[in-house]
Amino acid sequence: MRKLFVVLLLLIAFDWFPVKAQSDDITQMGNISPLFYLEKSFREEVITASGEHLFVEVSSIAVERTRVLVRFFISDLTQDWKSKISDDLRLYGSYLPIAEILTEKGSFLTPSSASRYSFLEYNDRLILGGLMIFQTSEIPQTFYLNFNQIPFDTEPLSQGFTHPIILDQAPDTYTGSENRLSNIQQEVEFTLLASAQTNEETMLQPAVRMERADEKLSKFGWIEISDPSDSKRYPVTRGNLYGFNLTDDTEYSPAHAYGFAPLFHDTMLTITMDHAYVVRTFAAPKKVSIPFSQNMPLIIDLDEDFNITIYDVISRPDEDRIRLLIDRGGSQISDLSFIFYGLIGIRQPSVNCGIETTGGDFACDIYFDDISFPLNELNIEIDAVEYKKEGPWTITWNPVPMSKPVDEKEYDNHTEFE
Repeated sequence: MRKLFVVLLLLIAFDWFPVKAQSDDITQMGNISPLFYLEKSFREEVITASGEHLFVEVSSIAVERTRVLVRFFISDLTQDWKSKISDDLRLYGSYLPIAEILTEKGSFLTPSSASRYSFLEYNDRLILGGLMIFQTSEIPQTFYLNFNQIPFDTEPLSQGFTHPIILDQAPDTYTGSENRLSNIQQEVEFTLLASAQTNEETMLQPAVRMERADEKLSKFGWIEISDPSDSKRYPVTRGNLYGFNLTDDTEYSPAHAYGFAPLFHDTMLTITMDHAYVVRTFAAPKKVSIPFSQNMPLIIDLDEDFNITIYDVISRPDEDRIRLLIDRGGSQISDLSFIFYGLIGIRQPSVNCGIETTGGDFACDIYFDDISFPLNELNIEIDAVEYKKEGPWTITWNPVPMSKPVDEKEYDNHTEFE
């Protein structure tokens, strides 16, 4: 039974993906530990908002202890679907969740931000695939699957489907394939959430997930796409996100959609993020009394990684602000970029942090309009800090070589930047 299950999953993983075996399909389930699984795939007809009749094939379903994975694909799309990759409405259209799960307990589950989608042109066929990941602790063996909208489309289906799902018991052990489209270091995961390939353009959408519960992404670093075989980089354009990025959770933070030239040759690409800005929120605000006296420097321990030294306080009564000069060198993580303050007993002030243009010191200005000078001390609460994590984070992606359109002239689809 176990051998049959493994063979079945492998067949399902590649039955709709008729391309070179080493190509990376981001919708593969990867290394999973299923308790229940779908023994036989099924197809359902849907009708788009424009009246197009299509078939959605649900190729595999796996239920783990904390999530339900549903893999599907839609083939034989018309050539008009190519324009949806760079459609200006891709974020501002009308959207429903791609699908919903209704459990026996009455819970409605929607795809999480960990879900992945791909769009591929192969031998003049357009194939759209998806791996929807539903977070839950119910471990359902039976449920209803409602399909509402096709990824990359900007309108819900005029006719979706509802299908009852009855799953079989999975073997006790199962070892799947490793997901190579992810890189984890410094408690940050860098991965791919979506890809699109046609003979007109290529699109990749990276994303970041924080492993620490007390941290969240503040800003992406520079994203670079390159070919390691010749050390050349692809010129890319940053575009809007997609409707399928609208989810109820924030586990994964998607970057822009990065578009570049079509890939007509067999190659391997590297996608690199050089740094990330992260906000760490402390379990309890750190209350600090800062004296306006000679009792400097003042060392403040924020948590196991951060301690800062305030070595000067400058009052600017004419500008309704106080400037704190801060030494970041005492922290294990010295790339501090922002400190989130609250002033005890005073309305929420405006805070601005950065490097002084004159002396090059790190400083934070606190602006307020309801305090009287002179002050003997300043009582603040430090809630969180923003800091920079240096990379790089790099993942490799093996795309599918596109067939050139008829009479297409040869051209180099990547350019080297000096």
